Amino acid sequence: MSLPILETVPWLVQTKLYPPQLRTDMVVRQRLSDWLAQTAVSFPVTLISAPAGYGKTTLCATLTRTLPQIPLAWLTLDEADNDVNDFMAALLGALQLLEPTFGTRAQWLLPTLSSLSDTENGRSEIRRFMDVLLDDLVAGLPDKFVLVLDNLHVLKNGRLFLALDYLLDQLPPQMHMVLAAQHDPPLVLPRLRAQQQLAERNIVDMAFTRAETESLLNDRLTLGLAANELDQVQNSSTD
Repeated sequence: MSLPILETVPWLVQTKLYPPQLRTDMVVRQRLSDWLAQTAVSFPVTLISAPAGYGKTTLCATLTRTLPQIPLAWLTLDEADNDVNDFMAALLGALQLLEPTFGTRAQWLLPTLSSLSDTENGRSEIRRFMDVLLDDLVAGLPDKFVLVLDNLHVLKNGRLFLALDYLLDQLPPQMHMVLAAQHDPPLVLPRLRAQQQLAERNIVDMAFTRAETESLLNDRLTLGLAANELDQVQNSSTD
């Protein structure tokens, strides 16, 4: 049996595999956290797409409070994850925090991904790896769980989108994915929408409401702004 990925890949930073801790003084955006708690387990895929600063990561992290009974796997992506081998190792690491014995066969195949080129043979090897990973998911993680991929916009490698598309097309029923990105990723989103398998929130949905603006500026930052001043701030933020 293979050792867990965190014991064999020294460069894998473990903080990538945990959601950020929620601040005690955070502005509670109940409408969004309630929506995510519901869609994260009722839709196969949930996409939160908005520019930096709109609270995507914080919203995803609220799942630790709103769905404490559902296992949560987390992966914060960075530029280094554009390497296929590095991405798959990090993905296995995130899933092995749910079950340390998960993914033995997929982990054994990791070295075959190191030198893949963007050829038909390389794409076939990725599909082969994903088939093994999917089999491991069904056998090794049979209960409902949620996987969050945060900062998905940093991925540029087309082979990774091929792998993710394949995963989304074959997603096991117990697995739910939450994707957070600064823009819509080049995945099979139209197909998911047509099949009603995708829940979404975008920049309009993620913008602060008037009540949330007041909570942030007056309750948290104690600025003591009058109603007309809050209106000005709200209007300027939506222009």
